[in-house]
Amino acid sequence: MALKDNLKGAGDEIQRLNDLGTEFSAIYKDIGQALQGLARDSKDYGSGIRDAARLSADLARSAQELSSFTKEDLKDRKKANDFAKKSEDLVKKRQKLESQIRVFRSQAVNATKAEQAVLNKVNENLSNAADYTKQIGDGFNEIAEASEKIKKADPFGSLSDFIAEIPVLNKIFPEIQKASQTFRDNFAETGKFASSLGKSLLTATGALSKLATLEVLRRGVEEIDNAQKRVVDFQREVGLSLEEASKLQVSMSTIASDSGKAFFNSARFAEAQKDINNTMGTNATISGDMAENFSALVYRLGLSNDEATKLNLISATIGKSAKDLTSETKTRVKLLNGQNKVQISERAILKDISQTSARTQLSLKAQGKSLIEAVYAAKQLGLNMGQVEKIADSLLNFEQSISNELEAELLTGRQFNLEQARLYALNNNMAGVTAEIAKNIGSAEEFGRMNRIQQEAIAKAVGMTAEELAQSFAFQKQLSKLSEDSAYRDAKSFEDLKAKVALRAKDVGYTKALAEIGEGELKDQLEAATIQEQITEKQAKAADDMLKALGPSGLQGTLETLNGSIDLLTKAIFALTALQLGKTVFDVAKGSKDIFKNFTGAKAAAKDLTKEAKVLTATMNATGKTVSGAAAQSAVKAGTATATKTAGKTAAKAATKIGGKALGKSLLKKIPIVGALAGIGFGLSRLAEGDVLGAAGEVASGLAGTIPGLGTAASIGIDTALAARDISKETSNEIPADDFTIRTHPKDEIVIAGGTNLSGGSNQEMVSLLKELVAAAKQGQNVTVAIDGTNVFKAMNTSKYMS
Repeated sequence: MALKDNLKGAGDEIQRLNDLGTEFSAIYKDIGQALQGLARDSKDYGSGIRDAARLSADLARSAQELSSFTKEDLKDRKKANDFAKKSEDLVKKRQKLESQIRVFRSQAVNATKAEQAVLNKVNENLSNAADYTKQIGDGFNEIAEASEKIKKADPFGSLSDFIAEIPVLNKIFPEIQKASQTFRDNFAETGKFASSLGKSLLTATGALSKLATLEVLRRGVEEIDNAQKRVVDFQREVGLSLEEASKLQVSMSTIASDSGKAFFNSARFAEAQKDINNTMGTNATISGDMAENFSALVYRLGLSNDEATKLNLISATIGKSAKDLTSETKTRVKLLNGQNKVQISERAILKDISQTSARTQLSLKAQGKSLIEAVYAAKQLGLNMGQVEKIADSLLNFEQSISNELEAELLTGRQFNLEQARLYALNNNMAGVTAEIAKNIGSAEEFGRMNRIQQEAIAKAVGMTAEELAQSFAFQKQLSKLSEDSAYRDAKSFEDLKAKVALRAKDVGYTKALAEIGEGELKDQLEAATIQEQITEKQAKAADDMLKALGPSGLQGTLETLNGSIDLLTKAIFALTALQLGKTVFDVAKGSKDIFKNFTGAKAAAKDLTKEAKVLTATMNATGKTVSGAAAQSAVKAGTATATKTAGKTAAKAATKIGGKALGKSLLKKIPIVGALAGIGFGLSRLAEGDVLGAAGEVASGLAGTIPGLGTAASIGIDTALAARDISKETSNEIPADDFTIRTHPKDEIVIAGGTNLSGGSNQEMVSLLKELVAAAKQGQNVTVAIDGTNVFKAMNTSKYMS
């Protein structure tokens, strides 16, 4: 059983994956060693084979990661998410393996016999590695799927993420993150939503009063965003103006809100309209009844979007409302079940109806026959309407059909009468065809006693294959057995339901009575929902109530304000970034002493500019290798390398990153009420860092953003100034540090960053010792300099490098 389907037994399943990772890690290492040996044996392809060996070593590390994953890691949101992302990397590694195999196969064609033997062994090892990688990938996917299941089930997860996006709020609402973790811990252990929710709610009790207000605000922001996306879809797909699209969105929200159906909301209304229009190639606006029925079929009765779309369209073909077709199906199927003492679900009939041909739909409508009863009759035999139509076509091939009938009579010694079936087929009466076929095929026991030739003959006579006929008999036996235990239920309700329909039919007609009573019968089924579904659907209904209250003009005004703010902010941030980049280039040029002296040569000026800018990484001209730090700076200065990354690029990256953050924060502060709260939150965050001026700016921007027009403009100005100030700080050359870091480089240099007093205080002992060491090194002396009794020259092995 997959891990996501057995969270209660996750410990054992993860242990199995651990063992798999450990086993395959060792195998990958063996493959890598084998490839290294083959690389030594190959004169022409050693480099490529060594690359393959390195990939195998990389796969060994991936397998090792799988072997060390624990159940506690699955509970930890960050670790589980990080691990899930690695499954994508593993797919890329497998693709690289397969690519290497193809390359080596191609090379083997023109290689010498000795090299061919080597390459064949290489491919054998790589093919094994690719197979193992698929199994390891399956393990990674199992963990990713389990992580996604826990993430989707966690009712506090999205709220916890939202709080984390606004500084300081995560300190005000620590209970939310704890509740999310409590839910994950329990759900990963039990796989039970209700008990996990109960325990997490207890953890979140302290935040409930604060949470209620925040959740309303969060949902408000989210639903405005969702409504905005739907409005844009309406503009693109239906070809409406912003005003018309806003009216349509509010109309959908109003219809959904007034319906009183928990499962029906404006998002699902829009989903139904989009699917139906995509199927039809239209841009129509559908009715509320059709959209509501679509939602009921998909989100309560379990049909696919495609099946629900087709059913809604079929209702138009046969002249019924979508809701009436669904409700009538419920009652007719219940009556037919009672009459035939079987249990066929209305969902199965609805699915089969969605697959009927337009030809059958139109013919039955013209004949006044029930499409539902025709589909039910076919289902009773284990057939669908497509198979019945195929049987009808074979019967209308008169010469062949009569010949097949006579052959079956001759071989079986039985009498067949398919004349009525042919007449029904000719008149497109599919229910009649089904009934006649049922009369002629006999029983499963009779079919079972026939020899293969006889079975083929009787199946051919009724337009089926022997296997299709055998499956029909098997389905009938299975249906009868499964229905035995439920027969008492129909015995009690069948007569009551018949009487109820007959009584109502006197007033409204039989078909209408079926639909009305079916609607009542469906009520409990449509209201049934899990706790998680109820929470989600109530939130969606609250959002529709909000959009209904806002009205078309209110929604349009909100969206226009947001769109205008985004346009202004985008221009401001891009302008700010461009100015800052210009300032950075100017500062670098200003610091270069030789640029203006060599102004007559552009090449010399560019060289000096590169010399002055701090080089972070460079590519050696001779070898193509990448060097960094001081080595890169020296090589570029000497002209033996080309700079690939300088401080100027880092400054640009910092400016762009801060500009993007500023844009997101500024947008949030333009939403009424939420903007004021967000401004206070950002302000508290700056205050905690000692930035009093920045804190005041954040609060002022948030408050100003709640006032349309001049207030919005003022807020944008403040945000732009704050962003400029942040970029200036980020790109400053000063690096505050109380400690120091030593990072190893090639043996002839050490780069030190951080504090300048290596002794960490007033004690100058270390500085003195280092001075003594440098002086001795310059003179080429092999003197003894000791730190904590250890000879420094011996420890560093410097005597090897003295000239």
